[in-house]
Amino acid sequence: MNITLDKQNELTSVIRIQLSPDDYKPRVDAELKKVHRTLALPGFRAGKAPFGIVQKRFGKTILVDELNKILQDSLYKYLAENKVRFIGNPLPKENHHEQNFETPSDFTFEYEVGHVPKFEINYPKSPLTHYRISASDEMTEKYIDELRHRHGTHSYPEAASEKDILYGDFHELDSAGEHKQGGHHTTTTLGMEMIQDDETKKLLTGLKKDDSARINPYRAFGETEAKLMLNLKPEDERLKSDYRFTVKTINHLEKAELNQEFFDKHFGKDVVKTEEEFRLKIKEEYERYLMRDSDRFLDHELRHAVINANQIPLPKDFLIRWLTVASEKPISQADAEHEYLHQEEELRWKLLRDKIVEQNNLTVTDEEKNTVARQLVLSQFSRYGVMEVPEDKLQELSKQYLNDKKISENIDDSVLNDKMIQHLRQNVTLEEKGITYDEFLKVVNTHQHEHHHEHEHAY
Repeated sequence: MNITLDKQNELTSVIRIQLSPDDYKPRVDAELKKVHRTLALPGFRAGKAPFGIVQKRFGKTILVDELNKILQDSLYKYLAENKVRFIGNPLPKENHHEQNFETPSDFTFEYEVGHVPKFEINYPKSPLTHYRISASDEMTEKYIDELRHRHGTHSYPEAASEKDILYGDFHELDSAGEHKQGGHHTTTTLGMEMIQDDETKKLLTGLKKDDSARINPYRAFGETEAKLMLNLKPEDERLKSDYRFTVKTINHLEKAELNQEFFDKHFGKDVVKTEEEFRLKIKEEYERYLMRDSDRFLDHELRHAVINANQIPLPKDFLIRWLTVASEKPISQADAEHEYLHQEEELRWKLLRDKIVEQNNLTVTDEEKNTVARQLVLSQFSRYGVMEVPEDKLQELSKQYLNDKKISENIDDSVLNDKMIQHLRQNVTLEEKGITYDEFLKVVNTHQHEHHHEHEHAY
């Protein structure tokens, strides 16, 4: 076997893999012998058919399979050993389809590779605005109401009422109203106050532990809440199915009174002693909460500023061809070019992020992953006003998240992204500006409109 790399330019190369019979014949012969040992043909017992018949019938298919295995293994091994940093995936050139597999001898295969370009990180020179948002009295009152729910008194009634939170199992049903074979199943919380459909509310009201009812979550809660509740994507057909909901627990909450006990519970003993002081400190607390929106917008602006400061060259023509091949459905050249425009920014951002992570030795610890997993669990329950989750249940659900490969990878990605953003903040100039929440929303909407216009103009 001989592998060479022929550099076409700074962004693309052709990798040429030359194979002789010595590279593939032993593997092909071994596979043919396996087939021969088990193959039973009319007039012959298993393993007794003439080997020539086996070779004629299966030789070409096995040859192609083994060549593909050798090519994939050797190609990616070569890329790793020679530290060839590539973008997208290597694309086989046309000579893959021009080989003579009927009379095999020497083979030459070629792959086109798009390279990760060489670049240095440039940080934006122009200052970015970090908005400090003030909360209105109406927003503060709404937040106080949420806190009264959070610090309210929990009880576990025997039967469900219209203000309770139910925890139970959803099982997808078939047309006959039975549990669908292989249907969707999940266990989660259900807020009675969030039900939009009176018929569903009547069906669930009065249910006791282990009681069940047939409901349609999509009709009862709307698309947004249903997809979160069932953990399904908007395009998933199961989102609109009927389900059997079986109650496991019923939770009732009475809002906390605005008194000293409530003040102490939220801020600590005697930190505030009057309702006026409480409202003032709550306003400050809520404004810190609103700063999350400001921080997210800053991070978004920071991302665009860093990408604009680093006009990283990409192998555009190669990536358009790669998108055409990688698409699950056949797409035209024009569609591939359009898709490239939407992914171009994300590709550059990933290259920048990977380089910053590498240069600054940014890593994710098990403790950080566990913290994020616990936050995901708490966030799921908090949507229904449940702020205190039993530790054993919190650990159990957190472990489930971490054992899910996709969720675990998303957590890694989230932590690394946060660390990189913090690094970028330390390397740009930030200017603070006071603003109301309504004014802030106008800034965000204007930015989104301009960004959308830029994309459409580019297309």
